[in-house]
Amino acid sequence: PAFSVLTVNIEGDNHLDTVKALLEKKQPDVLCTQELFRDDMPFFQEIMQVRCVFVPMYRVESENPFRLNPRGEMGVGIFSKPNVRSTRFYAYEG
Repeated sequence: PAFSVLTVNIEGDNHLDTVKALLEKKQPDVLCTQELFRDDMPFFQEIMQVRCVFVPMYRVESENPFRLNPRGEMGVGIFSKPNVRSTRFYAYEG
């Protein structure tokens, strides 16, 4: 069976209302996010009605030129209605 995948650059907490409206309209089976604050995971888990697989990438702890609020750990998140059987994370540098 087919399923829908939506990928969104969350841009921290700059567009949460807009992203919420998009999710409610599209109702994807899988949501892949970038620039997701760890603290915002419950917001998306409630909308998607699933748990999140989160991989931290960096911390936003001060004012910055990207207009990201300094709210700590940020990374990528995957929210999936189909069951996720296992996960692996690989870090690289350079």
